[in-house]
This record gives sequence, C-alpha cells and structure tokens, in this order.
Amino acid sequence: MRIPLAHQVKADFCGTAYIASLFDRDRRASLETLEMIRHNIVRFSLRPINGAALQSLFNVSLLIFLRHNHDLQACADLRATLQVIFSKTAIGRLLKNINEVPEGILAPIVETISRTMLDTTSAGNVDLSKLSPPKGDQAALYRRLVGYINSDAPDEQIQADLLKAVFSNDWLIVAISSVALIAYGKASPEKAEEFLRGVLQDQAVAKTHWFLWVPITVQNILECHPHAAGLFQIMLETTEQINGTFATHPLNDTRITPAFMLRPRVLCNYKMNGDSQPAWLQALVDEAMAKRDYAFFDQLIVNPELPYLSIQRGQPQLALDVLSLVFEIDDPRVADMIKLFLARLMRHYPDEVDDFLDSHHAGRVYRLSLNYEYPEPVGAQVAILGLLFLRDSVIGERSNLREHLQRALLMLPDSKSISEWIISSVQYVIQLVLVDSPAA
Repeated sequence: MRIPLAHQVKADFCGTAYIASLFDRDRRASLETLEMIRHNIVRFSLRPINGAALQSLFNVSLLIFLRHNHDLQACADLRATLQVIFSKTAIGRLLKNINEVPEGILAPIVETISRTMLDTTSAGNVDLSKLSPPKGDQAALYRRLVGYINSDAPDEQIQADLLKAVFSNDWLIVAISSVALIAYGKASPEKAEEFLRGVLQDQAVAKTHWFLWVPITVQNILECHPHAAGLFQIMLETTEQINGTFATHPLNDTRITPAFMLRPRVLCNYKMNGDSQPAWLQALVDEAMAKRDYAFFDQLIVNPELPYLSIQRGQPQLALDVLSLVFEIDDPRVADMIKLFLARLMRHYPDEVDDFLDSHHAGRVYRLSLNYEYPEPVGAQVAILGLLFLRDSVIGERSNLREHLQRALLMLPDSKSISEWIISSVQYVIQLVLVDSPAA
C-alpha cells in the first residue's frame, strides 16, 4: 500500500524505524521521504542545522544500508538519493574539506552520530560514555585483538591473547575479543571449538563477563558454519549453564528466565533442521504456563527473543511460528504481551502479520486493538545489524572496509576519552565518505 507523502513522519525513533522498514515494501516512497526530511535539515550555510532532522536522516540511511548492503541496486538508489540531498543542502559543500568545517557545523553532525553509537551500546545494557580507552598492557592486548579481525598470525598467538581477554574486566577488551573469536571461528570452526572446549574446562570462567558473551559469539560462528555440531553443543551447554546459575551470578542485575538466549538456539535449530516449533520449545512454554512464569513470556514475546528474530534478524515467519505456540493461551497477561509484539511487528511486516491473524481466525476487533504506535528503538537494530554487517562483509574479508574498520578501532587507545575517539572516528568516516569515496 502506497504511503502518501503528505503524511509527515516524525523525526523520532519510531518514525525512523518505520521509514527504514518502508524501504522493504515501497522503495520509492521511502526514498521520497528521505528527500522530504532534507527540507528540514538546512538550506543555506548561515542557517542552523536541525539536529533532529539530521539524526533522522542519518539513522534511516544507516538502517537501510545495513539491511540491504548486499543489494547493489538498493545501495545505488540510496547513494543517489543522498547525493541529491547533500547537493541541495549546505552540508555537502561545507564538508568538501573537513579541516575547514566550522565547529558550529561539525558539532551537530558529530553529536548525531555519537548519539546513535551511544543508543546502540545502551541497547546492550552498556553505557559507552562511562567507559575508558584501554591503556598500558590492556591497550597492547586491544591492538593485537583488533589485528586478529583479519590475520594470518599463528594459532598459538591468537589463542593466547583470546585467553587473556577471558578474565579481563574491561568491557571493550571483552567485546573486541568476541569479534576476534568470530573471525577465528569463521576461518576455522574446528579451531574455535578446540579453544572454547579448553577454556570452558576452568570453572572460574563461568563467573566472568566473557562467559556471558559465549552463546551469541558462537551463534555468529554457527551462522557461517551451520553444521558445526560441536559448536552447537557448546552454545546449548553455555546457555543452559547461564540460565541455571544466573540468579547467583556476580554480574547479574536482572531477572533471567529459561527464555533467556532462546533466539540463538531457535535460529540455529531452524537453520540446521528446518524445525520452527521444536518439541523442547513447546515443553518450555508448557512449563512456564503451569508455573504462571510471566517473566518467561515477557522475555520470549516482548523483549528480546521474538523481536530479535523477527525485526532485527528479518525472520518474521520464524518468529510468528514460535508465537503460534503461545497464541491460544487463555491468559490476559500473556494476551496483552502478544498484542504488544504484533502491534510492533505490524509496522515492519504488515502482510505477514495479516496472514498470521487470518490463520488464527482473528476478528476485526482484535485487529483494531493492534492499531497503536510502538516506539521502536533504533539503537538495538543498529547494534544487531551492524554486527551482522561486520561478520558477513568485513570480518575475515580482505576489503577496504576491513582496513578502514581496523584503522578506526585502533584510534581508541590513543584517545583521551571515548568521546574524543567518537569525534575522531566520525571525522574519519565523514572524510572517507564525502571526500575520498573509496570503493568498498
């Protein structure tokens, strides 16, 4: 259905997610809406930049790119639209030489991108602004781990540094070690399994920050090697161990239920066996309902499991198949959670939701109850889609993108603060995109 341009979309997170998802259904309408946002940014060099409109433009463009980076025509259409937008505003002309950009012009652009980066990390329960760049020995370890994103270093050296990161209390070290381990496993799942088996024998590992990253890290390796049975078993074992011990875990600050980390298990099981409604999942649902464990259903339906599968991973049918296991449950609290999820999903995949409701014979009154806005957070989408882009198009790939990523990451230890690193990275990216325009 064509969305009339007279419908002004707010420059907020809800509008941003909607415009980006509109690109999937009506590319022309989505690009025209970007052009509409352009009118609200700036027309003349002396006019202040509208930060909200600029952020909306940046976030929509980023989401479209991350979702469609393998579609050459989609990228070409997006780039052509952005070129027109920048040619018709003062921004493009002012940024021809980044060193001559007035601080008053650069500041809103830096703030815009910084805000998205902070939203992205806060979506993973991390406040990037409160972290400090690694220094001393930790900085040296960080630099080596960045190098392993694409490296021919000896296995002994890579595994030794990955092991040092296991017991680090530095979130940035743990995060970059996870990326390095994904790269290592992407190149050789057998070696990654051997490393993980050796590390996980130490019972002290289960009390570390690093341990909580293992299921997601392994999931990303499995999506490159879906039949690596040993890694799949490690993912199951660590997930079950986290579920069983998280209540007393020293790093726990939230309620974790058996629904925690179902998404990698469901996704990998589906890719390996084609089964979207496994018996073990039905058993978990039945057990939770018998106990009236509403925290389980909240984590499964509302956040983060099904939204991750459907919206952030683009698997709406898989998520709806899982939802079918709970849709007929006669409980008002669970019913409200289901409506909240369907209202959110309808903004992204209206046809799939309509088909789902048809199959369950949902009436007009039920459908009307889903007609309300859900404020879609951009940070969570950027975090997941950005990781997928890095995994599939950058990590382990010999490309300009990989080199530029490593260069930006290596600026961190030399920065006085995270904020300074963000500014330096933003300036580098702006120079790269608007001035140098290298081929990926």
